[in-house]
Amino acid sequence: MKRQENYEEEKKLLEAAQKGSKEAVMALIHRYEPLFRRLAAGETRMEWEDIRQDLVVVFLEALRDFDLEKGIYFAWYIRQRLYWAKTRMIRKAVEKSSHEIHKEEEDRPMEDPCGRESPLEALHRALGALEFSPDERKILDALLQGKKVSRILAETGMSRSSYYRSRDHLLQRLRREMGTGD
Repeated sequence: MKRQENYEEEKKLLEAAQKGSKEAVMALIHRYEPLFRRLAAGETRMEWEDIRQDLVVVFLEALRDFDLEKGIYFAWYIRQRLYWAKTRMIRKAVEKSSHEIHKEEEDRPMEDPCGRESPLEALHRALGALEFSPDERKILDALLQGKKVSRILAETGMSRSSYYRSRDHLLQRLRREMGTGD
């Protein structure tokens, strides 16, 4: 019997709220306050008060859109609508924070936490300290440009085995100069 009374009371509040009664709207918000808190509780990606306020806005929109004539129980309808609204809010917050993190990483130059020079700086230093034969210079330039082996072979006129031998020799010299010494 209590459930039927609650349903009838809620139905009257819904009708009054849809006709513009602020008291009815406030009574419905107060009635669903535990649902707002439960949906906002435990969320770490956003402030819970922000979630709660957004959920109240969605609640008001849902209250306006709800059709009493369809025979849908309002409590079920509003739980579904608020749950999906919260899901969308969290997804947007995650995408926004992810975008901000990636944006910060793109803007910030890569630093070595130990205070050493970057690998690119070390490579340029090593390249400046070494002298190369013309073949080694061609191979090095081609590697730095990201050319494929077949193109390097065509441009240098080397055989595959002499290319790999020269490349390995060149890379060993660079490793020694840079101090990685594999």
